[in-house]
This record gives sequence, structure tokens and C-alpha cells, in this order.
Amino acid sequence: MDDLCSLYGFCICPRGCGVSPESQAVDEGDDDDEDFTALPPSIPDPYDDSPAERSASMKDVEPKPEIEKSPELRQRPRRPRRPRQPRCFLMRLPLEIRDEIYREILVVGPPILVRAGWRRIYARKRPGIGTGIMRTNKRINNETVRILYGENRFLYRLRDPPDPRYVVNVEQLSLNDSKEDGLGSEPDDDAPESNDDAFDPGKGQGDVDGDDCAPRERNDRIDIAKFGSYFRRLIVEAERNRYSDDTQFAMAEAIKVFTAQRGILAKACSGGVKTNIKTFTIRVSPQYQLGDSNVVNFGEQDPQHTFTFIDFFNKDSLVLDAIKSLSCQYIKIDLLTSYLNGGTDPKISRLTIDMRHLRFSQFAARQKTSGGPDFWRQDLWRKDKQILQQRIVGAKRSTAALLNLEKHVFKACNNHVKDDVFQLYMEELENDYDGMMDWEQTEGDEYEDGNYEEVRLGFDDDSE
Repeated sequence: MDDLCSLYGFCICPRGCGVSPESQAVDEGDDDDEDFTALPPSIPDPYDDSPAERSASMKDVEPKPEIEKSPELRQRPRRPRRPRQPRCFLMRLPLEIRDEIYREILVVGPPILVRAGWRRIYARKRPGIGTGIMRTNKRINNETVRILYGENRFLYRLRDPPDPRYVVNVEQLSLNDSKEDGLGSEPDDDAPESNDDAFDPGKGQGDVDGDDCAPRERNDRIDIAKFGSYFRRLIVEAERNRYSDDTQFAMAEAIKVFTAQRGILAKACSGGVKTNIKTFTIRVSPQYQLGDSNVVNFGEQDPQHTFTFIDFFNKDSLVLDAIKSLSCQYIKIDLLTSYLNGGTDPKISRLTIDMRHLRFSQFAARQKTSGGPDFWRQDLWRKDKQILQQRIVGAKRSTAALLNLEKHVFKACNNHVKDDVFQLYMEELENDYDGMMDWEQTEGDEYEDGNYEEVRLGFDDDSE
């Protein structure tokens, strides 16, 4: 026990070994080994702002030498910052307000008269639209181009030469932008009307010098290939004395500029431009045509007694074939009744055909036959049998309206023939017939909204 007590430095005997507690204390000063002595704690002074001293390990590390900059880097000037220009007041307005401003500047009431395959404007009947705002910058141009072409109406009057050797290929003209296109001066819009048979292709073709036409060609052009997708409301018109087969061919060619061609995976016109036409209007001025017999029957369609322009809407005609392939929402057939009822109301008998379901069905059929499955993945109602059945019924209704369009046109013309106008025609009193009406008012480009009678065909509420 004594050895253990001396080993541990204090008494571990239960009864004690006579060692006093003072003798058991260890004198720290007698220990010469400083390695086992802890350093005093270092408490930082909160009021000391001097930088801390580096540790011994960091003091031994030699600092890296600074890399001297090359003269090119030291002499390279800094690019000055360009001051940010403040936005103009117009661009700070909401888009809806800007659109209203654009409409006040770029939209006109009467239709814009075009010619040469929808790609030229009549220089002598300019619409008076100031297009300077469209040349401000690219952003304003992108915002105004849809207003200019999308909210204005474009009227194409068929005044092409009737001789097949001189009939203008409207589809080719819409794609040809060269100045050497064989087009001379524009048709004289103020000249008196002439019959198709009496047309002289040599008249009015070289009355304007080429130097005078150069500025007009640059300023009056419409790039159909570039802006064809913005057109929404189009009108093609055949005047009362232009009802021959050549005019029918020209009208079909004018419609085909915007028709969807077979094999294309999207609705596109013949020039490769996607179209989104809302209304396509065909405007004619029918007259009564008397056959060989003097017996007149207004009750039903008589091949001996008919009206002009009726053959334009025959189921085998070129015009109806072009209408079937036209991708639009509504087809409007405007029959100007001034030559039937003497200029009394209604001045227009309108036939409106709903083409929405037929347009969708044709587009879907082209997608399926051409191997385009992306369209059906985007169609949210492709698995709804009721919606698909409704589309089929609507497409059949529109097709039936197109096939019976000739009967509807004849019926509309027959309903507006008046006895006094017919009697003047029977007696061949052309002077009195032309003098009983004010043609300057009846043949205007603008008609009042409440001045027409409409028959709806192919709609859901159609009674036929």
C-alpha cells in the first residue's frame, strides 16, 4: 500500500497511512516539463481595430510575385457606356391603345382598289393612307403591318382583256416582282364601260411613258408573297357587262391566288404563303337575259330565260371549283340588284356560306394523307365523338350549299325582278333603262349596312 501511495502521490489506504493532505499536493512549480502546460486563453478585445497578426504557418509562406501587366493591357481604353435613350411616349402606351392609333391612321372606309393579281393599287384612286409611321422602326412596322393589311378591305375589279391570248395569268402576276412583266398603264377606271365582245386590247396599253410609270411601280406594289398572310377581307368584282367565259376564267384565277393546294401540310396560297382569310366576297351585277322564246316563267329556273352570271356558280364552273379549295371562314356572294329592281332597296342580295367546318375538315384531311400527326396531337377534341360528328355534319352542310349555289343565286335574282324594269328590257329601251337610275350612286364602292338582304347557307340554324 505504501508503494501505491507513493506511486499515486496520495493515500489510498482505507485507514490512512499518516500522509497529510499538504504532502499530497503537487507543486506545479517543481515540474520542469513545459510541454504539458496549456497556454493562457486569448480573448480578443472588442475595441481593438488593428488587423490580426498572421499565424506562424502563414508567415512562413512566401508571397506570390505579382505578374506585370503587358503594355497592351495597360494601354487598352475602356469602352464608354452609351447613354440609354428614353422610350418614346407612343411605345409606353399599352398595345391596345397603340392599335387604336394605328387604325385611325391606316384604316379607311371604302375598299382599296387593286389590280394585276392583287399586287398593285390603282394610282388614280389611291386610298390616301399615310404610311410614314410604318417606317419609324422595326417594332412599329411589325405592329402596323397587320393593321394595314388585316383591317382594310381590298377590292379586285376584273378588267383584264377577254381574249385568251391576252388574259392575264393572275397567279403568275402575284409571284412576279420584276418590272419587265408586260404590264403597261393601269386600266382606266373612269372610262365608260364596254362590252366584252367590243374590247380592243390595243387601246389604253401604251398611253403612259415608261419613265412616268417607274415611281408608280415602286410605290403602288403589294408583295403578296410577304404580306399575303395578313389579308382578312377580300372582294373580287365583275361588272354588269363582264359576264363572258373569259371573265369567269379571270375570276377563278383571282381566287386561286389564295387557294390551298393539294399536298401542302398547311393552309397556304399558291405562292407558299399561309393565309387566314375571314371573308371572301364575290360581287356581281346580274341582269335579265331573254332567250329565243317570248314566254317568261319567273317561278322556276328556265334555260331559255335566265340571268347573267348564273353560270359562274354552276357546280362544274371554274369559279365554284376555286371556291371549294379556298381556305376562309365565310364566302359572301353579293348580287347588286340595281339592274333588277331599278335601284330600289335592297341594293344587295347577299348569300353568306359558312365555310368553317369545311375548312377544318379539308385541313385535317391534308394532314392525315400527308403524314402529319402533329396536328391531331394539338386537337383537343380529337377523341370526342360528338364534336367530330358535329364537324362532319357542318362540312356536309357547307358542301350542299356550294353544290346548290346556282339555284340560290337564281332564286335571289328572281325575287328582286320588278315588272317595270323587265318591261323596259323587253322593249329594249336602253336610254330609258339607263336614265331611270343614278348609276354613280348604285355602283359605288361602299354600301350601307342596312341596305342589303342576307340569306344564310350552311349555318347551324340553316333550315334546308
